[in-house]
Amino acid sequence: MLERRKDLQVVGEAADGLELVELMKKDPPHLVILDISMPNLNGLEAARHITGNYPGVNVLFLTMHNNPQYQQEAIAAGARGYVLKENIDREIFSAIDSIKNGGVFFPQL
Repeated sequence: MLERRKDLQVVGEAADGLELVELMKKDPPHLVILDISMPNLNGLEAARHITGNYPGVNVLFLTMHNNPQYQQEAIAAGARGYVLKENIDREIFSAIDSIKNGGVFFPQL
């Protein structure tokens, strides 16, 4: 889905949070899309690691968790956006564009 846009380039994929942390060491991207529920290192912990160690990298959550508490934890972890998987078709590109332009994307849950 992301690769359909010419202005976006997928530079890596990780199966879990620990693999993501290792990938970040090689060449940190501009934007990381995480899920909260990831094995070995959950998305919130991974987001804290990314925002603490790579301040130029933006974090966007794409998750099934329609829960204001998780959204608040994502914000506290430094995330710039939060998209529900059920709304991916309607919101993912709006979220990415907002973040690319220095904004945030947090829908009302």
